[in-house]
Amino acid sequence: MTTNEKTQKGKCKIGLRTYKTALAVFLCLFVTYFLGSSGTLLAAIAAILCMRETHKDSLKIGLDRMIGTITGGILAFVYLMILKQLPINEDLVSKIIIPIFIIICIYVCNLFNVKGASGICCIVFLIVAIGREEGTRLEILSYVGIRVLATLIGVVIATVINKYIAPYHTE
Repeated sequence: MTTNEKTQKGKCKIGLRTYKTALAVFLCLFVTYFLGSSGTLLAAIAAILCMRETHKDSLKIGLDRMIGTITGGILAFVYLMILKQLPINEDLVSKIIIPIFIIICIYVCNLFNVKGASGICCIVFLIVAIGREEGTRLEILSYVGIRVLATLIGVVIATVINKYIAPYHTE
């Protein structure tokens, strides 16, 4: 019987991973609240995306997210510093330079054999590059740092929960 057939007969049950995901989100909300972090949403999203069937899968996805987040943040910072040095219309130039940096994001992830990180790398690059065009170097670095820390919180919480709370067994 397929999952769709179970759902149609009203016998769909909430699985353990659903509860573990909800617990991971709760802990992300709780931890970021007490840290006073503005990265609550980012931590919760990372936890949701990293909660997989096995601890090994969660760890792999989490590692890809961390690598992609850090790489995208660094490349966005470089992009913004370059953009600030150009003496011409930043808005027009950014429309040309951003796609070039997307190529660089994907290339760097492929170069270091972390192809699973390329999507999040591009997303983080765009969020930081487009969302933080204004601001000092310190403000931009702070934004990148908060994003990396929040992602790390979500990844760590999801992988720890998946390892120690009713781990999936392949026997």
